[in-house]
Amino acid sequence: MNNFSKRTITGFSFIGIVIASVVIHPLVFAGLFLIVALLSLREFFNLVTTDQIKPLLIPTYFSVIFIYVSFWGWKYLFPEHPKYLSLNIIVLFLPFIIQLYRKSEKPFHNIAYTLLGVFYIVFPFILLGSFYFIIYPTEGISYGVLFGFFGIIWISDTGAYLVGSLIGKHRLFKRISPKKSWEGSIGGGIFAIGGAVLSWYLFGALLVWQWVILAIIILIVGTLGDLVESLLKRSLGVKDSGSILPGHGGLLDRFDNVFLSAPFVFVYLMII
Repeated sequence: MNNFSKRTITGFSFIGIVIASVVIHPLVFAGLFLIVALLSLREFFNLVTTDQIKPLLIPTYFSVIFIYVSFWGWKYLFPEHPKYLSLNIIVLFLPFIIQLYRKSEKPFHNIAYTLLGVFYIVFPFILLGSFYFIIYPTEGISYGVLFGFFGIIWISDTGAYLVGSLIGKHRLFKRISPKKSWEGSIGGGIFAIGGAVLSWYLFGALLVWQWVILAIIILIVGTLGDLVESLLKRSLGVKDSGSILPGHGGLLDRFDNVFLSAPFVFVYLMII
């Protein structure tokens, strides 16, 4: 089986799992992406760990679980008391205290990589959960925006991959990602706009021009997120972040455009 076939099968399988989790219940979606967040964080820690740099593993995994549970618990168990979310501030400062009791040549490198993993990987996944409620906060859940967000990303990725593979000649950012082309990016943009119009037709929730702006944000920031992850791998001298997804590499490779686009889309949705 060639790489394209593996990529296609893996992609559709994972898309099916995500769609099912979104439709069944927000807590099912939360559980799935808690697992994804933990596995992605593990990939990141595996990449940056050396003989001298050792991020805090077990405490960070428990901290991530706590942060996730606090967010979804606040939404479902005590929505009138957002003050409990302030406990997450304490959790984020625990690595400084824990590091005092570990012998390490570079203690602040350990702290920095630990917090970078949480900030870069975990928070965007938490923000995805808010897409359920951000449009209709008083009228129950709405998965249209969440579907549209993922749909635009997947459609744009597919368009960029196909167009770039067929006619891509002019490199977009050769120093960091020699395979990405302007032709592929433009193709991805056209597909993204099409995905925005389709999302408006299928899900509503936003006006058509709002969907188009959302698609443009995803296209631009998602591409930059892809380049950031390529920069990370290049700086560490690795080709893929992992091998858990056949044809795609690791979870960091699959969600690289989500890590940056989710915060920008969250802010955009809050504004409109």
